[in-house]
Amino acid sequence: MELDKTLRAQLDRGRRIGCIVLSGGSTLDHNIDPVADVAALRDRLVQEYGLDHRPPIHVDTVNGWVWLLFRDHDFNADPLSLDPSVIAVCERARDQIAELRHADSFAADFHKTGLCPYATSMYVCKNAAELRSLHRVDVDDGRDESFGDVHAHHMTLENSRPANGVVSAWAMLAKLGSSGLRRYVAMLMTQGLYLRDRAAQHYPEHFEVLNTHANFHATVVLLRLVSPMLDFDDLLSDDEARHMHNRLAHAFFRWLDVEQPGIAPLIGIVPRYRVERTGKPITAFLLYPMSPELDRERCDRLLEELIAGKRMFLGMYARRPAPHIAASPPPPR
Repeated sequence: MELDKTLRAQLDRGRRIGCIVLSGGSTLDHNIDPVADVAALRDRLVQEYGLDHRPPIHVDTVNGWVWLLFRDHDFNADPLSLDPSVIAVCERARDQIAELRHADSFAADFHKTGLCPYATSMYVCKNAAELRSLHRVDVDDGRDESFGDVHAHHMTLENSRPANGVVSAWAMLAKLGSSGLRRYVAMLMTQGLYLRDRAAQHYPEHFEVLNTHANFHATVVLLRLVSPMLDFDDLLSDDEARHMHNRLAHAFFRWLDVEQPGIAPLIGIVPRYRVERTGKPITAFLLYPMSPELDRERCDRLLEELIAGKRMFLGMYARRPAPHIAASPPPPR
């Protein structure tokens, strides 16, 4: 395990491990780290190095928290009537997130697959004393405070925060409950996997699906703008084609926003997909269904309109000199 080498290297230098942060389901690939294995590794190192502290494990489950809702769901007697391919993905994600019990803390964003406005986030700590350790008990001892020592939230409501996030999450849970949220997530997974399959199987000359094994409804696609024959690996080995693809992709995204406003809200852009692995940024597009009204007919229409827009864009821009195609990424939407 690479983490074993990293932690040992730090401990051998006499450094203190403050916290181990794991992925509990990323947005694009939805990778979920093996929490149980990491907890066992942490405990071994505490004993082996005689540490005077037990580094806490925090799992970033701001997306993956929804799989906790499926903890007791019986897929064999599935009331959601899911397709077997959707059941397989949901079961895999549910079993992975079940290891969350070995963590010391995790987070949940109800504005991500929780139907709440931004920002509605929650931090959950296994040991309440750890959460309260941020609070001081000596605020009234009358001593002089140095710069950075003042904890004004102990003494005044001036530093309070609005409760709209708490209220919106409570209202959503009270209205839908676990069964309602499970149904919503099941709809998203059904739509997402359908879009992924349709893009890969029926329109391979236009799309290459890049996250084929993701346990989530987000689909990352390479839109074939330079040539229907070039795929992701080809762009990695051809810098000229990669630069042209990136310029066209950013220009196409901006063009969609102006010329095809009905499509633009349904897709996103990923300016630097997997750049940490290759060092070479490649621009991809994100199909991220969030509406329970997006049925198969609408999914097909989205892909067809995206392809029609691509053809129109290339007809207008592909023969223009490169300076007319801006290389800079689009402004935040």
